[in-house]
Amino acid sequence: LGGGQGKYMFSENFVDRDISPAYFEKEIKSGKKHIHAIAPGMYCINHTCSMRIGIDLSECTDCDWSIIESVAYAKAARSESINILETLKLRNELSADIAAFHTVRIRAAEKIMADMNQNFEQYQSPAEE
Repeated sequence: LGGGQGKYMFSENFVDRDISPAYFEKEIKSGKKHIHAIAPGMYCINHTCSMRIGIDLSECTDCDWSIIESVAYAKAARSESINILETLKLRNELSADIAAFHTVRIRAAEKIMADMNQNFEQYQSPAEE
């Protein structure tokens, strides 16, 4: 598991505890926990979290409330940002603000991928060249 809460749950404190869907169903029905999806395979248990449609991976990577069980969304977001940067660079239309936004998005996705032990080659952003 990744994310702040996911890492905590995977730690020694939860070795003998059941963190299956049945566990969360029981916790939610009892009112002890709240959970909402922020992306496929990414969840948040913070009642006050406003992440719904406009997901900023950089805010979720080490959030104490996030639980990440799949890197699929992070990989897709990373690929999309790389494609945008490379296309704009080829067209000579890359601005500093767009480069910065997508570089942060790529680094956050790579952090999630690293936390989940995924192999990847770190992207060298035009903003960092």
